[in-house]
Parts: sequence; structure tokens; C-alpha cells
Amino acid sequence: MTPDDTEVRSAGTTLHAWADSGGQVFQSAGPQTIYGLDMLHPEPIAPNDLTVAMQAFVDPPGMQSAREALGIHGVAVLVAEQGDGASTAAVRLLGEYKANDGEYVGSLQTLTVDWAIPNTSRIPREPRVGYLLDLTAEDEELRTGFRSGLVRLGSQLVNSGSCLVVLVTRDQWGDVTRDPELKGITAPLGRPDARALAIKHVNALHRRPDRLPSLDRNDISNVLSSQAKPGLAAELAHALAIAEGENLEARLREVLEWREYVRQRFDDTGEQWERALLWTVAALDGAPKRVIIEAARDLLNRLKITIDLGQALVKRDLTSCLTTIQARQHDGTVSINAGMPGVASVVLAHIWQEYVELRDVMLDWLTSIGARGGVAASFSHEVSQALLSLAEHDDGGAVLSSLSAWVNENTGRRDLIARLLEDAAFEGKVERPARKLLLDWAKTTNTAQHAVVAQVCGGRFGRRYPERALVRLRWLFIKGGEESKQRAGDALRALFVSNEDINCAVLNTVLAWDVEVALAAFTMTITATTTTLPQLAVLLDPVRDPAGEVERALVVGWRIIFSSRENAADQVAALRSWFDAAGTGALPGDRVMAILRAAGSSVLGGSSVIGLAIKATQDSGGAGADACAQLINGLMADVAADAGALSGRVG
Repeated sequence: MTPDDTEVRSAGTTLHAWADSGGQVFQSAGPQTIYGLDMLHPEPIAPNDLTVAMQAFVDPPGMQSAREALGIHGVAVLVAEQGDGASTAAVRLLGEYKANDGEYVGSLQTLTVDWAIPNTSRIPREPRVGYLLDLTAEDEELRTGFRSGLVRLGSQLVNSGSCLVVLVTRDQWGDVTRDPELKGITAPLGRPDARALAIKHVNALHRRPDRLPSLDRNDISNVLSSQAKPGLAAELAHALAIAEGENLEARLREVLEWREYVRQRFDDTGEQWERALLWTVAALDGAPKRVIIEAARDLLNRLKITIDLGQALVKRDLTSCLTTIQARQHDGTVSINAGMPGVASVVLAHIWQEYVELRDVMLDWLTSIGARGGVAASFSHEVSQALLSLAEHDDGGAVLSSLSAWVNENTGRRDLIARLLEDAAFEGKVERPARKLLLDWAKTTNTAQHAVVAQVCGGRFGRRYPERALVRLRWLFIKGGEESKQRAGDALRALFVSNEDINCAVLNTVLAWDVEVALAAFTMTITATTTTLPQLAVLLDPVRDPAGEVERALVVGWRIIFSSRENAADQVAALRSWFDAAGTGALPGDRVMAILRAAGSSVLGGSSVIGLAIKATQDSGGAGADACAQLINGLMADVAADAGALSGRVG
């Protein structure tokens, strides 16, 4: 094993990390290895992404420097902002790369970034592979040890015919002008020329040179300025290439963000009721007419605009108002996207940008109607997407900062807030601030915020990024009260059973936490209750654990409980719950006994465990008492066997 300089610091302990020849990373506190961490998971780069990069690419400023860095050092760090096309540039670099023998790499892979702290030892280094590592969602500036580790990693990759391209933002990478090594692998990138990129897409990728003259239209030419984002150029090219006749105009309007429609709708004086309907349909596109009406009325009330009975008699009917805003009705639902795909998000963006003084009202309205018990509670997904769309316009600032107040004020909004943060944690423009907010909330003592953190970390976010989720759940056990710890335990159990590939790694990571934290987390997580039994039964299913890795991890966890001198009530309750579940058949009795006996036999001859077991069955039923007796008999037999073996050696 070759030690790496990268260090992980936690709770005052320095953990040195290194990788073995089998591709697993280990961490050690002093002489004892405490757990293993997998290499970052690689996935093949999508064929379509590779096709675009190789057939329709325009060099951005700085691209040649990136090629030189990768060719010389085996690593190139592309410094750019999200949306500038750096991902496509990275794929292009990997596709062009030739090893020292003049051959292209055999496989191009992107790495799923899931770690507590960036660590070069966890970056794979298989021969003849081009790796893409996107770090733009990391919370803070990358540490010096990690950056220097990339330089050393590059030389290893070159020797194996492989390479690595890393994506970072300017504030993450920092100033490296005074460090020759880091400067050598660094390549700041600008945006490619949008018009040139659109031409390349239309001509080379879509093979429609007959559509090139359309790029000279005033509306398109004005949009394709030199500072336009590459994504817009690609969308316009795609619209020009595939649409025909009227569909071409409709698709172009969509890509051009329906500027004319928005101008007309907001230039018209219009009725307040029509304006409220437009706002509401934009936020709840596709919802039933009844929900749209109630939500629009709620908006008017928040704006302190009332419509009395006399006004209702003379105002235009609902169908006429919906026709004015070009909304379509179908089977009782209302939509503006149906006839103008994508226009709803454009309307929301216009409101957000132009009605600054109404932002607070708009956010309060959306989170209220989409909350549990709100008029649009069954459309919380649509509300979450509307909020996410608004968050993208200011990198999450105003939207995410408002959540802290709402999560404390109204429990009904928590599910919506959790959904929003979970969606945001996967969205390129706001994933970084969303993940940071979850971490900040985890470090508080706020029970309401902890509830949201646990819900997000036990769901889709935790399944995709289990290690990031565990970092946040660990803080809940450190800072939280009993309710927060219970929710964190629920989240851990959900992670244990969600994916057979990660359940053992999750268990081992929890058991490697500081002893007090690991004790609380493990005890809370494995206590059997009516609610948790189904998940624990899955965890203890031997079919899902053919190599016995989960069983061994559970033995370690129970050993921590048995070694504790406190014998706290919750630890006694955990043991009692396993006795009862094994006795009633709710958990496999043979597996329960094997785990408890293996853990208990290794703790001071099992004597203290016997006392704990007796204490655990004082209030237990007959089934639990039988399981307790079985464990005690097994432990006593183990003690006798050990004594006999020792006597034989002495004699």
C-alpha cells in the first residue's frame, strides 16, 4: 500500500487514507484500520454526449492550453462557470486523448462524486480509461492537499495510458499562479462563440445545411451574441434542424423563450383576475380548473385584492379569461404549456425578474398552496418545480434563504420544502447551495430543520449520494435531540435497505464514527418496532447478504453496544426488541442469535452481556425470555469452551 498525503480530519482525529491494489480505499486512525471506502463509481459517458463533443464542437478560449495540460500531465483542470460548455469540452478532450503509445483510451467514464471530503485516493486509475470528474457542486474551495494530489495522480494515469479531466469553478480552484505544478494542469475556459456553435450543430451534427440561412434572421441573430450560452445555440440548431412549417415557428418561439407572448401579456393592462390566472396556470400548469381558481383567489387575497359580488356579476367569464391568456382546457385541466411548450417557466421568470417587490408574496403563496392542506397540495411536484425554476435565476439565493423561516413556521410546508431541496440537490445551477443549506441545517439544533434533512437524506438524495447523506445524518446525532435522532435513525434504515450494493458500506461508515455517535446511531437504527421491523427483516435476509458482510458489520455494532458501560435505556430497549422479534418470528431467530452471540462472546467473556440480557427481558414477554435464555446459554458455553482451551494451553 502506498500512503497518500490526503488527510481527512474529523472530530480532532487525523485519518490517513490510501488505496490498495484491489481498488478499495482504507482509512486509519493510528495503527488500526477502521473502515473501507469504495472508489468513486464510474459510468460510461453517454453516447449522445460523445457524439456532440466529437462532431459539433467549437474550441472555447483556453482549449489549447487544456490539451497541452492533459497531454503532458495526464490531468487537466478546466476552470469555468456552469453553463459555459465545460462538460462538452471535457468530453472532447477525453475523446482526443492519446496515450504514450499513440493509441486512444479504450473507455470514457464519468465519476459519480459521493464523498465527505474530496480525496484523490478514491479516484479510479484503471488502465486505458479517460475519466471525467465534475466537482462544480462541491461546497467550498478545494484543499491544497487534494489539488497537489491531482498532480501526483496524473503521473500514475499517464503510466497506465489513462487520463483525468476535472471540472471546477473559479472560486473552488482558487489562485494557482504561484504554484508551477498546479498552474501546469490548470486551464481556464471561456464560452465558445454561440453563432459558430449553432452553425456547427446545424451543418455537421444534424446535417441540414439548407437551414443555415435561418440563422441570419434578426430574432435569432440577436440572441446568438458572442456571450450567449452554448446550450441556447444547441437548442436553436436542434429546432432549425428537425421542425417543419408551423412547427418550426412554434419550436423557435419556445427556444427564444416566448418573448413576444410574455411582452403582450404583461404590456396589456388586463383584468387583475386574468393576471392572477396567468400567474397560477404558470405555476400549476396541467392542474384541474378548480385548483387553478382556488389558487388564483388565494393569490389575490395575499395581494389584498378583493372581488365583490357586484364585480363578479359583470366581469368576464372564466373561459374567456383563459382564452385571453391562451390557456387550453382539456378534461377539466388547464395548461398554457400544452399549446406553447415551455412558456410557463418563462412567465414565472418574467414575474420574478420584473416584480421584485412581490417576490416575498409569490414565494409565500407558492409554498402555502403546495403545502400539506394547501389548495394545491396534490400538485406539490409542480409547485416544487416552479420554485426550483425561480431559484435558478439567482443561484438559489432568495428562494433557499426563505426556507429557514418557513420550515419553522408551518409544519405543513416541510414535505414541500424537503421535495424542493431534494430536487435542487440534483439540479446543476442550485445543487451546490441546496446541499450546503442541508449541511448548515444539520449542524443546528433546530428540530424542524433536522426533520427536513433526515427526509432528504433518507430518500433519493441519499440513495444517489449515500456518503454525502451520511455526513449530514451524523450531525443530526451529534446536535439533535431525541426526535432528531429518531428521524436520523429512520433515514439510516431506509439507506440500509434501499440498495444491496451500499448497505454494508453505510453500516461500516456509521460504525466508524466517534464511539458515542456510532453507539447512538446504531442503537437508534436497529431497534425493532412495529414500524421498523419490515426494514430490519430485509437487512437480516441472508439471501441479500450471501458473503455475510452485513452480518459481520452488525456484529461490530452490537459489540459497541455490549462494550458500553452505560447500559442506557435505549440500548436495553434495542436488545429487548431483538429478543421479542426473534421469539415471535418477526426476525430470523437463528440469524439474530448468531449476531448477538458473536458480538457478546468477544466482550470480556460475555459476563456483562449476560447482565444486560437479563435486564432487557425484565419487561419482555415469554417469546423474548426464551430468546434471552438461548443467548445466555450460548454465551456460557462459549465462556466454558474458552476456559477449557486456556486450561489446556497452560497444562
